[in-house]
Amino acid sequence: MKNKKTYIITIISILIIFIILFITKGIYPFGDNTLIWGDMNDQIAAFYYKFYDAFRSNSSIFIDYSTSAGVNFFGVLAYYLLSPFSFILLLFPRENLFQAISIIIALKVVLSGVTFLYFINKYFKNLPSYLSAFLAILYAFCGYNLIMYQITAWIDIVYLFPIFMIGLKKLLDFENPILYIITLTLAFIMCFYISLILLIFIIIFAALYIYFYTKKENRKKV
Repeated sequence: MKNKKTYIITIISILIIFIILFITKGIYPFGDNTLIWGDMNDQIAAFYYKFYDAFRSNSSIFIDYSTSAGVNFFGVLAYYLLSPFSFILLLFPRENLFQAISIIIALKVVLSGVTFLYFINKYFKNLPSYLSAFLAILYAFCGYNLIMYQITAWIDIVYLFPIFMIGLKKLLDFENPILYIITLTLAFIMCFYISLILLIFIIIFAALYIYFYTKKENRKKV
């Protein structure tokens, strides 16, 4: 019951921060403004329109002849848009697509806080619930999320990472490796660019974990 309340507090707190931001800045649905800036304005938003048209009209998800002499859009889809959150945009009218992207960003940030809270509750069970919620909110609004959300696919890794860490620890502790396999696979599907950096992290983290937390006789097997 305590954990449920902590999740509710975390989700509501993050949403309140976004609602205050959206209202004060006139961001959709409280106005016509948007969180879109930088590369998102120059390219990502256009990709979302193409994604929308591929599912809601006769536009092809593979070959797009509206660009130069034609381009395979599936490559762009795999690089930027293979996130389950992308499909939420299909629920909005096309004329509101540009503004609705702000909601996608907010939902990804909320999920980042939720998955990090799950990680905390699993491995730091003695932390007070208010501190767990506070740390989860800090993770959700980390500097990486606030700056790099302009490439929306890059923040999919943020909400996957806490779950991935649980899977990685299970793997190193000789437990079931399925969670590790699933989360790493999803990371590469949704954002292989940042997942390459994740591979470097795996090597460094695993080396440190084996050195400090694994018995000498088990190190080679780990």
